[in-house]
Amino acid sequence: MRNVGGNKLMSEHNHPILTEHTTGRGKRPKIDFVVLQDDNYLLVLEAKWAGRTALKVEDIIWDLIRLELMANHYNCDALFLLAGQKKKIQKLFHSPAFQAPQDNRTFRPILKDGVHRSMGMRLDNPPTQRIGVMKSLLTKYPNIEMPSKISSGKPYIFPKDECGNNDFQVYVWDIKPSNHRESFLAKNHNLYA
Repeated sequence: MRNVGGNKLMSEHNHPILTEHTTGRGKRPKIDFVVLQDDNYLLVLEAKWAGRTALKVEDIIWDLIRLELMANHYNCDALFLLAGQKKKIQKLFHSPAFQAPQDNRTFRPILKDGVHRSMGMRLDNPPTQRIGVMKSLLTKYPNIEMPSKISSGKPYIFPKDECGNNDFQVYVWDIKPSNHRESFLAKNHNLYA
């Protein structure tokens, strides 16, 4: 823990919503970084590094779910940060797991990549390629109101221009609940029950 301007910056902080619903032994779900003012969440952040080991899309989806739950419940800012070599980030963006291409040649990316148009990632009606991933994540928490959809703003990219394939780049997305947030319980959903 570190004090920053009267606020507390903490890493590897227990996710309060998921921890409450986690039973048995083992590690509790965490948030990479939180900023607290007194006991109020101001900011939560999940970070991923595109390095030697390929990123798993399911890990990113799980980060996004955890962020959206916090943003909705605590009305705090939620950020997802992705950093690494530009070529590795672009490889992730163009992967079928990230894009979820449909038969009608449309794509359902999990995050806006700054190029393709995206309406948000559906949890209640995911593309066929993501049903298994969603099922493995959501069935662990059958009694938590999960968002029907997770939306990300356009990414903040640094450096945006004049960045070679071997140069390092950072993308940051603001993860917010939908304006008219709809939710569901996995235990009552035909795909996850």
